[in-house]
Amino acid sequence: MMKPLGKLVEVDEHKISIFIAGKGDRTIVFLSGGGTPSPILDFKALTSRLTDSYRIVVIEKFGYGFSDDAKEERPIAKILENSRAALQKVGVEGPSVLLPHSISGIEAIYLGTTIS
Repeated sequence: MMKPLGKLVEVDEHKISIFIAGKGDRTIVFLSGGGTPSPILDFKALTSRLTDSYRIVVIEKFGYGFSDDAKEERPIAKILENSRAALQKVGVEGPSVLLPHSISGIEAIYLGTTIS
């Protein structure tokens, strides 16, 4: 088994993977769309170019990357609750720039009102 690339934190009785890298006073939180097998690796070409100027955060939702596969239904409210909890557990507070991909644009709209 491969070692997780991010930090595993317990959220809702499961482990969620959250990757933090870089330096800088500004934080960019990457949110993946559906069907992204490993958001940390998928975004790496971009995130690795930003770490000199920004703190980079990538959340791997349940069922993706190194996060546990949670079998429960995950409506948008639950996904947002899990993302907020994961960010809190690793000490990421707003303001942050949210960088959504695909369907996570919906998450960014709702999440942006609570962490900025």
